[in-house]
Amino acid sequence: MTQREQISLDGVWQFSHEGGASREAIVPGPWKAQFADLRQASGCAVYRREFAGFDLTGRVAVLCFGAVSYLAEVWLNGHLLGSHEAGICRLNSC
Repeated sequence: MTQREQISLDGVWQFSHEGGASREAIVPGPWKAQFADLRQASGCAVYRREFAGFDLTGRVAVLCFGAVSYLAEVWLNGHLLGSHEAGICRLNSC
């Protein structure tokens, strides 16, 4: 069995809450713990990150998220890859 190549996407992501201004958030980590003004907030948050330099020609890529909140959608280049609706848990998208 060949081990899969793994590339971590941990680090700085662009984050916005309820359509507000974009700011930097560290992933992994809950946004309520990172922004004092959002500690009591709820609602929709969007994380965005650009990455390049991966040659996936003829390969399958799996995006793994260690934990996602109640409702999550994973988009890549404008295409919905997968979604999740339940408690906080792991999400894999192909």
